[in-house]
Amino acid sequence: MPILSRAPDTRHVGASRGPDGPLGVVLIAHADFDSPFVVGSHHILRELRSRPGVTALGVEPFAGWRKPRATVRFPGIITPRLWLPLRFRSPVVREWVLRLNARLFRPAVWPMLQAMPKERCVILDNPYAVDVAQWLKSQGFRLVLRLTDWMPGQIQSPDRETNFRMLRRAIRASDAVIATSGPVARSVRLVSGRQATVVTNGVDAAFLAHPLRPGLADPRRVIYYGALDDRVCLRSLAAMARLMPETAFDLYTPSPIRHGHRDLPANIRLHDTIPYGELPKVLARYGFAILPFRNCPSNHGRFPMKLFEMVGSGVQVVAPPLQSLGGLGAPRGLHLSRGFDGEALAGALRAAQASWLGASYGEREELLTGMRELAVGQTWDRKVDEILEVCRSRS
Repeated sequence: MPILSRAPDTRHVGASRGPDGPLGVVLIAHADFDSPFVVGSHHILRELRSRPGVTALGVEPFAGWRKPRATVRFPGIITPRLWLPLRFRSPVVREWVLRLNARLFRPAVWPMLQAMPKERCVILDNPYAVDVAQWLKSQGFRLVLRLTDWMPGQIQSPDRETNFRMLRRAIRASDAVIATSGPVARSVRLVSGRQATVVTNGVDAAFLAHPLRPGLADPRRVIYYGALDDRVCLRSLAAMARLMPETAFDLYTPSPIRHGHRDLPANIRLHDTIPYGELPKVLARYGFAILPFRNCPSNHGRFPMKLFEMVGSGVQVVAPPLQSLGGLGAPRGLHLSRGFDGEALAGALRAAQASWLGASYGEREELLTGMRELAVGQTWDRKVDEILEVCRSRS
């Protein structure tokens, strides 16, 4: 049985022609580097550390202790742990402690800054640490703000006021803004008049290494992996599963099922989270995946981390009509439903399954080839090339 050829080595596909000169980068990350969730900050730091002429230092935003330490995921690099007071309810107290925290942070990172090249940049992936980023700017760093999911009205929590104050301060202080989706870039322009460079989330080359075999994956098994938090609409997912009893929905998650959603259909199966290194092998068993996001401004601005991982693995993706995905046109392997409810999602999945089952072997090969080619153009090394261009820009 013929199979699709292996994807080319993408580790240096689209790599820049070489550094313009030594560059020091401090990355204030979105999540701890040893977190079970691998987010864009982690990929960016890994790629930065592989670049000749780039000295990269990671800062963990949500750790509870300020002592610098080495991490498991990034051995050989010392990451100052930045304490953030996320449990204070008063916006005034939160902002006061954030400013105090920025001062306490300086002694931990100061010795490491001495080894940084003269050209230096701080990438702020977490606006809560804007005071730290502003201090680094005063030390000669170019401040690049990277926004992943900011949309007006997205936050319904006690820290909403603090969050938006930090965001606005970060935009005003930044030398450049990167947005991970078109809707977020438009939001930045409307709120501040600033232009943002769109650099979407990418895919690790490990997801593009295995051959794609038409007919190997079971089209009646659907995967979701990740947190079951407020971004996900379990009600729509459950309704979808009830309408499709012949399809098995496998949910790999560390999240407990919230009260009120425990009575799930029998064809929704819960599994433990998948270690990131095992994901490519697991995805190879599936033909389809679901992104059951609920209809809210935050989700419309969010570009799913998993999209190109799944598409590059030959897994077709069914998702609701998110604005962040609608701007992609009609990429191979992505099926947007007409609505966010279970009936709309079920209709999109049924249509995608029927199209696959009705296709010839050659047509399936062509589809999988197009999906792999799409993902090859979206690798994290390419994304970091674009980010470094922004870091080095003097416009």
